[in-house]
Amino acid sequence: MKYTIPTYKTKATIKKLEALNKRIVGMDGQFINYTVSPSYQTTIKVNKLDENTKKNVEVDILVDVVDINVENPIVSLNGWSFLAIIEHSKEGNIILKKLYNVNIPEQYLASGTYCEHCNVNRYRKFTYLVYKVETNEIHQVGSTCLTAYLGFDASLLMAHAALFNQMNDMMNDGRERDRMTKRGVEMQNLELFLKRTIVVVEKIGYVSAKKAREDAERNADNMTTLTATGYLAWEMEYNKKYWKDELEQASGEHVHEVYGKVMDMVNEMEDNNDYIHNIKILVKRGYVTFKTATTAASIVGTYLAREYKKNNENKKNSIHFGIIGNRIDVDMILKSKIKFESRYGMSNCYRFETIDGNVAVWFTASAVLQEGTRYVGKATVVKHDEYKGLKQTLLNRCKLEAVDVA
Repeated sequence: MKYTIPTYKTKATIKKLEALNKRIVGMDGQFINYTVSPSYQTTIKVNKLDENTKKNVEVDILVDVVDINVENPIVSLNGWSFLAIIEHSKEGNIILKKLYNVNIPEQYLASGTYCEHCNVNRYRKFTYLVYKVETNEIHQVGSTCLTAYLGFDASLLMAHAALFNQMNDMMNDGRERDRMTKRGVEMQNLELFLKRTIVVVEKIGYVSAKKAREDAERNADNMTTLTATGYLAWEMEYNKKYWKDELEQASGEHVHEVYGKVMDMVNEMEDNNDYIHNIKILVKRGYVTFKTATTAASIVGTYLAREYKKNNENKKNSIHFGIIGNRIDVDMILKSKIKFESRYGMSNCYRFETIDGNVAVWFTASAVLQEGTRYVGKATVVKHDEYKGLKQTLLNRCKLEAVDVA
């Protein structure tokens, strides 16, 4: 029988198994034969408080575990094995810690507190079921009679039962899950993560972790600093109501098609440098952690950058406009928008195109604009920037009015 336990509990569990085996020496019983697998990773679902929404969200935690495979989980001493504990109450009996694949007769589901050793029926909160393997006998015995009935110290069988029950329930025990959560690593499904990344990059372009850091250093006092694409895609998991539109797009047929092409690109890449090696390992694993989020997002950035070079005609047409620091008149159509988290809270990145085909970008936490709508008004030119060869003008303090789409 296989028992999965956290890796950090392996040493203590083996120590208890060996202690039981030492106590079996000299008795008519079989030693506990077991093997321990190498440590591997699995996921558990836990609730976590999201700092943005202040609500509990369910997340996947990657934890290290081992499998303890026991050849003989039913340990018989002098022919007897400990089977279960019966907890008695006015409402009926509860059978606790049934450890083995042995059917318990229905009579014990509603039995009184009668002890089959002393033949006394008095109030007992608990009685115990013992099982004789050779004759398939099951008897109900009180705690004070247990040792006398079995003919040896019953605490050994009870210790065995307690340990195996603990091993069986360890992955679901509340305290152990808290410990595993603290030791584990939060993860997300890679396919879902990459599909969300595709939506982000198609809307506002790809921002690497390096570019986000450099931008933050240049604009230390400016709320319009960039956020790495990987972190935007990661945050979508925790505030699904806020990212409703983007998540809906991520589940669409177009994004699924692009995702397939992204995977084809990775499969065709030759593993000849550290970066390609890393992204191939990420794809093979099938999950992403916060630590690897920006690396995983770069897979999409790499693919769409290639496609952009092939297909985007605006790349040749877009030029910088306005003088940095000047207030100018603008007439432009909102091509895309996406939400992101800055150091000042949630904000929006709006990407416009002027009637001349020039690209403008506006970061704001207040305005709510609609894609495909034409806007006219005034704005301040903040910066002349370039992304993947595409010149774009960064705007601020925009005062815009929606008019009919041109």
